[in-house]
This record gives sequence, structure tokens and C-alpha cells, in this order.
Amino acid sequence: MTIIEQAWQAFVEGKLVEAKDLLSKLNEDTASSRSLRAYLALEEQHYQQAMKLYEQNRIEALLAKNQEELHVALHQQAMVAREMDRLEEALDLIAQEAEIIRQHFSDDALRLAVNAYEQGYLRLKLHQTSEGLVYMKKSLSWALETDDLIAQACAYRGLGELYQELGASEESHLSFEQSLSLFCQAGDHLGAEEIEKMLKNSEF
Repeated sequence: MTIIEQAWQAFVEGKLVEAKDLLSKLNEDTASSRSLRAYLALEEQHYQQAMKLYEQNRIEALLAKNQEELHVALHQQAMVAREMDRLEEALDLIAQEAEIIRQHFSDDALRLAVNAYEQGYLRLKLHQTSEGLVYMKKSLSWALETDDLIAQACAYRGLGELYQELGASEESHLSFEQSLSLFCQAGDHLGAEEIEKMLKNSEF
């Protein structure tokens, strides 16, 4: 296992200090190492640092005409912008990513589902609820074409939140219940706990 692979494994296992230590021993500057440094920066809420690292990835992908890395970098930048509450900027980045997926990965249901989820969720945060619902339904439709239970669970959770915002209590409750079931099937206990809290704190 390479040093960068060890560092990623440590990060996934929550061993952040070990991940940082391994990165300090790394002499290479690659998209993978920058992405990990950005994730670690986000853990400490160093948003500008993370954004700069992802911007390096985006520029490198543009120069190499690497559409795979480009759409990933745009998505990562959008997530940072969302964390910084720069929602319009995040939505613009996600829209750019959507165009790349449409042009180069139009048969990849999971990529389409994840992007549509973000478009729907950001519109929820921007109080564009009806439009957000359209995107979240698309996300669910694409997610159901895959065997990715987490993508399906997230789409149902998004629908639950959007329906709740629209005052559609029954649809919201059913969506949350479906999301909970899928998170449990996937073994995602944190995801399941989050939905249980949503159900407990909601009045139906």
C-alpha cells in the first residue's frame, strides 16, 4: 500500500492525526493528495484552504481535458461553497458539473442522481422548494436505477425535507420512513439516526 493509500485509509477510519502525519511524508502533489488535504482542512473549518486545493484540481483537470477529474473538482468546490453558506455559488458550480455529466457521462445513473440531489438540496436551502422538488424526484429516479442504497436513502431524505417545507406531511413522513429503511439496509447507522431525529422532531 502506498503512502497516499495509507493516508486515505487513516482518514476514512477517522485517524486524522495519522493521516496528516502520512501526508507530511509525501513528496508528490497530485489531485488525490490535494483532495485529502482539502478534506482535512474542512475538518478544521479551513474553508478557503480547501477551496484553493480544489481549484488547483479543477485547473489541472481543465488543462488535461480530464472530464472525470473536472466534474469531481467542481462538485467538491460546490460542497465547500455550501459549507460557507455561499449557496448561489454552490448552485452555479453544481450546474457546471451537471453539464459535464450530461455531455460525457449521460448513461451514468449514479452521477446523475448525486448531482440532481445537490441541485434539489441547494434549492431547498435557497427556498426554491417547488423547483427543488423536481430535481429531487429526478435524483430518486436515477438512484433507483442503481444498487446504491445510500444514494436512494439520500434522495428519499431530500424528498422528506422538501415535502415538509411544502407542508405535505403525509408525503414527508413516507419519504423519511423509506429513507430510514434504506439507511438501515445499507448499515449506515449515522444516516439512520439522523432520520430518526427528523421523524421525532417533526409533527405529522
